[in-house]
Amino acid sequence: MTTDRTIVIGAGIIGTSIASSLARRGIAVTVVDAGDERFGTSSANAGHFVPSHVLAFAAPGMVEAGFRSWRNRDGAFALNPSLRRDGAQWLARFVEACTDDNVRRAAPALQGLFDLTRAELDRLVTKGTSFDYRPSGLIEVFTKQNTFEAARHEIEVMCELGVEIEELSASQLLEVEPTLHGVAGGYRLIRDGRLDPSMLLDVVKTEAMAHGAEWVTAVVREIRPTRDGVNVVTTAGTMAAAQVVVAAGVWTPELVACLGVRLPVIPAKGYSVTLSGIQDLPALPLLLIDQRLAVNAMGRGLRITGRYELTTPYDLSIPPSRVKGLVDLARPVLGLPQNAQPTQPWAGLRPASPDGLPLIGRLSCDERVLVCVGHGMLGTASGPGTGEAVAAVMTGEALPFDMTVMSPERFGAINLRDVRRGIWRR
Repeated sequence: MTTDRTIVIGAGIIGTSIASSLARRGIAVTVVDAGDERFGTSSANAGHFVPSHVLAFAAPGMVEAGFRSWRNRDGAFALNPSLRRDGAQWLARFVEACTDDNVRRAAPALQGLFDLTRAELDRLVTKGTSFDYRPSGLIEVFTKQNTFEAARHEIEVMCELGVEIEELSASQLLEVEPTLHGVAGGYRLIRDGRLDPSMLLDVVKTEAMAHGAEWVTAVVREIRPTRDGVNVVTTAGTMAAAQVVVAAGVWTPELVACLGVRLPVIPAKGYSVTLSGIQDLPALPLLLIDQRLAVNAMGRGLRITGRYELTTPYDLSIPPSRVKGLVDLARPVLGLPQNAQPTQPWAGLRPASPDGLPLIGRLSCDERVLVCVGHGMLGTASGPGTGEAVAAVMTGEALPFDMTVMSPERFGAINLRDVRRGIWRR
């Protein structure tokens, strides 16, 4: 049996945005998702809209910073001991990617996704939908003078790439955010902002379904290309499609492995808590740089998010110490009361690529299968734009930036021994 339907595997903000963009172009779409909210990273994240983040996560200095964090056990970066070989290979590629060349190569593609996302968010607002979107800026907050001054080089590079930034002295920062304490200074990222990620996901899904997209709750077991199309084998039966988009987050590598494809994407676990009853909320979303925390005042309370823990796809434990640690780190900077009680503790798995760029494109082994994964901490900030980019690839529309740098097959073989030597020489 043949079909002209496209199946999207995964209903996070990436998969849902792809479904919406395709459905609005008149393409028949079915979204298949396991439906277990515990595995959703798209609803309980920081809710930051950060088009300023054009510098790839794999950048000069990140190897040293990560090693220092791991050694000091400060909570910013950690490794799950069970990660083993996949983690070693990912880290090796990450080390190789932390270069100025990688930053310059990645910036136009990331900026392109952010620009498309901004256009989509503006379009949704114009339609009258609400997801607490406020593009009125975001502030990077520093509590240590040395890190505030050391950040100037990175800020200069961001400015060269077109990011609008305003430097704030300690006194200027306190005028803008009087709720802060013990600050050395900060940088206002003028075109950034905030939104409620859960509300955005609902809005995008509603629009997709209004244009005919269908949702099926099932676990995908296998992807089987056939002569006439692609079969998706699920716990609800086998579904036929003309094309398949695999946007299943950290489970994407497992799903395409049956096609002989290896994707270097592993989970980077993050945690969040939401504090209710806080009287003095920050007016703008914040990045507490020295504490490695993201902060956002939402209608449901004050959300605090942090940690980058390389782990396995099924590690969703939430140790009480992690929840307490987020609040304890934020308390002196935000002046939180001692009796502040965290609610809605959450752990999510961000699909992380080793060079900080998503993997988006058709697979050479079968061009009817397209993957879209590896957005790391930028899924919400680039999700709706990614939907537009994928729809353009699938329909042959032109894009104002080069998508080939995000090819899912851009990673070659890696020599672990040579990279280990490189780490110890640093």
